[in-house]
Amino acid sequence: MFARNLTLILLTLSFAAIAGERGGSAGNGGGALVCRNDFDHVLSIELIDLAEGRVVLGHQHEASVDPLAKIRKASPDFAVLVEEELANTHARLSLTKDREQLEETSDVSTDLKVFDCPVEQLGNYVDETNTLFVDRTLYQRLNTLNLSAFHLHEAIYKIAREKNGATYSDSVRKLVSAAHASNSTTIEIINLIQQIAP
Repeated sequence: MFARNLTLILLTLSFAAIAGERGGSAGNGGGALVCRNDFDHVLSIELIDLAEGRVVLGHQHEASVDPLAKIRKASPDFAVLVEEELANTHARLSLTKDREQLEETSDVSTDLKVFDCPVEQLGNYVDETNTLFVDRTLYQRLNTLNLSAFHLHEAIYKIAREKNGATYSDSVRKLVSAAHASNSTTIEIINLIQQIAP
């Protein structure tokens, strides 16, 4: 039930978001591995969180997994914070104009060269304007699983910056992956939450 509600919220947000004027400097970003053909058409998109979790942590991701339920089981208090941030996504989200590219930022401290497809900027959060700028073309190509992971990443990373002054999203990405994985454990999720919001 929660997974269905989260999916409906995220799909609503994806259609409701409109392009906005950018202000301030590019802040914390969100990236995805984007495979393209020789004509530059997008073949596949996978959030860094899910790709890393799959390859490095051995996570098995399924769209049927309810990430909020897994987080709630590990920490009800943290789940409340996450749900509040997810609810604010609509107010913060601003899709770019067609063919407009986002400035590249890096909050990833691990080497991503092991992946076959290059990383492209999917989102930029600008603290000065409290706005999450999102690449329209890539965002509209995300499947349900990656759409959920993207919004969860942005919500949790905002909490991590506010609660712990985080400048890298490594623990956040691991938590997003674990929350969407059928084979992650509650202890794993508890430990990651404690790293993010001790």
